[in-house]
Amino acid sequence: MKVKYNFSIDNDINTFEKNSITTEFSNNNFVTSFTFDESNGEMGDSNTISNETSVKFNNSNYLTFSTLRNRKTSLSEYYDLVYEYKNDCLTAGISYHKSYYSDRDVRPNEELLLTLTLFPLTVLEHNVPQDFYRESRGSKKYIWQK
Repeated sequence: MKVKYNFSIDNDINTFEKNSITTEFSNNNFVTSFTFDESNGEMGDSNTISNETSVKFNNSNYLTFSTLRNRKTSLSEYYDLVYEYKNDCLTAGISYHKSYYSDRDVRPNEELLLTLTLFPLTVLEHNVPQDFYRESRGSKKYIWQK
């Protein structure tokens, strides 16, 4: 288990401008970390907690989940779920990303992304339309089972 603590104190040596504490737990092929981050004064005004968890099934297969929660607004900002297959010159992955907001004018967003990387040649990405995995409007037929 690892613990990291970072902070920033104002010149008056009474005001903490930033606090950040990260804990990481690792057991064989499972790694999870939590980060609490708080900023005040000149450094900003935020208070968040985040988690990143990854599982390595073998030398080629990985699953990663991450999320961020804004404690000032009591809302989750995003969820990410990524599966990757890696070998010497190829990385193939599928990722699901759901963001809830970033400011008052942005609506929630949901993406399913397919990625293929051929080292060192190119990266191919394809954003899967939501109609492919969500209920069609005006129809009760499901294309992809929930």
